[in-house]
Amino acid sequence: MEFAEFLVRGALLGVTYGLIACPIALIYVTSGTVDLAIGAYVVLAAATAFALPGAAGMLAAIGAAMVAAAIVGVLSSLLTRRYKGDRLIVILASFGFAIMVESFVLAVYGKDPFVRHSGAAPVEFLGMLVNRQSLISAAIGLVLAASVYLLLHRTALGRQMRAGADNARGAAIAGIPVQRVQFATFVLAGALAGIAGVMTLHGAGLMFSSAVPLTITSLGGAIMFGLNRPLHAFL
Repeated sequence: MEFAEFLVRGALLGVTYGLIACPIALIYVTSGTVDLAIGAYVVLAAATAFALPGAAGMLAAIGAAMVAAAIVGVLSSLLTRRYKGDRLIVILASFGFAIMVESFVLAVYGKDPFVRHSGAAPVEFLGMLVNRQSLISAAIGLVLAASVYLLLHRTALGRQMRAGADNARGAAIAGIPVQRVQFATFVLAGALAGIAGVMTLHGAGLMFSSAVPLTITSLGGAIMFGLNRPLHAFL
């Protein structure tokens, strides 16, 4: 029973990390680079939601993460042009931006952990007691995973993203605005990371210094299950 409980709780926690690993893979397949600032978006969102309670705080948190991701998206485009497609420069720039966000969060929100517990009693799930927030987070994660699937396979933007991932030059020749699609992917990644930040705030919590560990853990998961398959991050 203890082993089964360990597996269930690990799976519930893994959904949150999947929400962070998925945008890493999305950005990789559309732009060919790795955004090392993903964890910083999560921390920024958690800190914002912690400072502004309620639904307004959650929306502001997701918005802040999207703005931060949009900045990295613009930097990625500018640096790619400036250095003729050198992806290493973009990766290092995103890491530098992550450190800057960490410093910003420390200066504005302080060094104390960001965590908010609902105080709700655990619920019984598959014969074991599980934190209610973990179940809510898992449900949200699965809904978002389904939404990403529909976006990639049922919308024009998704088809453009997949076309750009397969052959960016060919997609550009075919009239697909590759750079706009890549920018939209960064913003989408920020939204997913922002939601993950809000979920983590109401779960285990975060600190200003959690950005890099979150990125490394999620990047490892994305690589393990395939950087070319964003939805596999939830596995």
